[in-house]
Amino acid sequence: MKVMTLEGGAAFGSGEHPTTHMCCAWLQEWLEQHALAGGREVSVCDYGAGSGILALAALMFGASTAVGVEIDPFAIQSAYRNAAMNGLETVFLLPVEKKLGGKKDGDTRAKFLVVRPAGNEKEEEEMEMEEVNITPTDVMLANILKRPLIELSKQISGLTKLGGKVVLAGLLVEQAESVMEAYRRYFPDIHQANSMGEWALLVGTRNNEPVVFEE
Repeated sequence: MKVMTLEGGAAFGSGEHPTTHMCCAWLQEWLEQHALAGGREVSVCDYGAGSGILALAALMFGASTAVGVEIDPFAIQSAYRNAAMNGLETVFLLPVEKKLGGKKDGDTRAKFLVVRPAGNEKEEEEMEMEEVNITPTDVMLANILKRPLIELSKQISGLTKLGGKVVLAGLLVEQAESVMEAYRRYFPDIHQANSMGEWALLVGTRNNEPVVFEE
């Protein structure tokens, strides 16, 4: 049994929501059955990381690397504290919104800021940041909401390796079809893999079609 220690009172995710449970259950089972059993190294990205629960869970379950993408710098500071409390090393990133995109040849590398803790979580300007490119990962987790899942479908698809898995949550069962429609071009087998109450979990496998952004 894996036990994670989390910062008390954090407003960025406590791990108790059904969508978090479903993501963790899927991730643990998939890693055990399809990756770790064969000795593969697996990279994971948690897009919309909040307090970093899914990225940290991926490392606890045996992923070789895991990064988190989050738009709130203070959530990132909380995520780093959670990582430290659990003895885990990872990196959290801020998207550089205006530079997200790909070229017409299908190059979908996106630019992000690596955010590193600078000792004072209340002062955004004291955080250390460095612009980097990140490459697609084996597993892309996005536990956010219907609207951003749809709006970010190309970014999320482009950051998933060919043959890799996308795992989408944070949406209601009644919203599943509209979200799946936004991803079918790049994940033709996307389907509802699980549900808890009114919440759905979607899973798909990345095909070979390049993700092309508008210029």
